[in-house]
Amino acid sequence: MEISSSFLAPTNLVLLGGAVQTIAMLFRNQVIMRCTFIIGSLLYVIYYLTIVSPPLYEAAFISIMMGLSTFFGLIRLLLDRSKIMLNTDLVEIYEAMGAMEPGPFRRLMRLGQRYVLDADTILTREGIKPDRLYFVKSGALIVEKGGSRFALNAPMFIGEIAYMTGSPASATIRASTGTELVEWNSDVLRRATRRKPNLGVALDARLASDLAAKVAAAVSPDAIRITKATP
Repeated sequence: MEISSSFLAPTNLVLLGGAVQTIAMLFRNQVIMRCTFIIGSLLYVIYYLTIVSPPLYEAAFISIMMGLSTFFGLIRLLLDRSKIMLNTDLVEIYEAMGAMEPGPFRRLMRLGQRYVLDADTILTREGIKPDRLYFVKSGALIVEKGGSRFALNAPMFIGEIAYMTGSPASATIRASTGTELVEWNSDVLRRATRRKPNLGVALDARLASDLAAKVAAAVSPDAIRITKATP
């Protein structure tokens, strides 16, 4: 009991603050880690301003700054994970795209152009390297590849293989009138993801997921083969 009382003495508050911040570094969960670190900073501040005589204002100031920077990082992290900052007109696209946190999604959408096709349009041509990446929210797509023609339904990305590898398009894809999509310039998007690695990681993961779904659909007995493409 005496050891416990001695450890909890006010003069040991600085040790407790250090222990709490050390424990914070052991958490993988960013929210828990940041909250625990802020508690450690608060303990430091209390010690420097109320226990030590005279108060150590400089040390308290540093601890306050560290706590505030961690707090603002926590707020940004929570906002990145929350749909509360999404405009209502983007919610449907976000839900259709899926598998991406709201923060990276907002940054991605700021780089793109959203529109509805007023005529049938070729998005990619087989053997030609496209300079655009598309996300088709709704509408019908016709895929021509290797002499065959297939129908695909949105939502899905178009041009993701060329974007990720820099290779020519593996198929010709036509979008019908009324198709709603988002378009990105591939070079602009690559530069943005190099500047913001978190955006690049999120986008690459989403494109990989989309590609895996397409591969699964291609070998599925439910895949729709329309006809042999005519020259």
